[in-house]
Amino acid sequence: MTMFSLLPDLDLVFDEAVDVMCEGIIPTKIDDVTWINLLDKHLGAKYPTAMTKLLIKTLKNHKKLRASYDSVRLIAEEIDGIKGHTKKELTEVLLKHNISIS
Repeated sequence: MTMFSLLPDLDLVFDEAVDVMCEGIIPTKIDDVTWINLLDKHLGAKYPTAMTKLLIKTLKNHKKLRASYDSVRLIAEEIDGIKGHTKKELTEVLLKHNISIS
């Protein structure tokens, strides 16, 4: 079990947990269940800045999403209020994985 897989359970300290996670080494393989759990808890809607940071850092390190593609897309679609350079960076990293959001 990695710290990444614990993120869905750290809802009350999600911002801080993402900061710690992004300062360290992001795993190159994240299981599909973790992405589904992040989606089920709607953490992208609750913590848009932290989730954006997490997606950018994670997807830059990921080569293939496999079955996680839909979950990552839905998480990204939940994020609202991100603008400027950060929004552009998120869009670019999603596009590298063939994910487009409106």
